Amino acid sequence: MAASVLSNFTIIIQKKYVTYLLYLIPVFIFYSLFFYFLTNTPYIDDFSWYFNFINRFTEAHNFTDKLSVFLEPYNNHRIYVQRILIIAYFYLTGHINIAFFILVGNIFFISFLGTIVRKTNLIGGQYSFG
Repeated sequence: MAASVLSNFTIIIQKKYVTYLLYLIPVFIFYSLFFYFLTNTPYIDDFSWYFNFINRFTEAHNFTDKLSVFLEPYNNHRIYVQRILIIAYFYLTGHINIAFFILVGNIFFISFLGTIVRKTNLIGGQYSFG
C-alpha cells in the first residue's frame, strides 16, 4: 500500500516538473531570439524619449527645473521608474545604452508575468483572484 502511494506521489511530482518545463520552453525561445537580435539602436520615439529627456535634465540649472523636467508626462504617461534608471545610468556611465533599457524592460515584463502567474495560481492550482 505504501509503495503504491509513494509511486503515485512520484508520478504527480514528475508531472508537475514536466509542466514547469513546458512553461519554460516559450520563455527560453523568446530570450534566445531576444539576445540574438538585441542591438543598441534607438527606434522611433527613443530619440525624443531618452535623448531629449536626458539633454533637458542635464541642461536644467537648479533643482526645481530638474524636478519639472523629471515630473512632466510623456504622452500622458508618468514614467518615473524609467527616468530614475536613465538618470542613474547616464551619471554612472556617461552615455545611454538602449540595449540595457530594453533588457531592463524585459526583466520587468517577466517579473510582471510571474506576479500574474502567482496571483492567479495558473501553475498547478485553481484560479483565485483574491
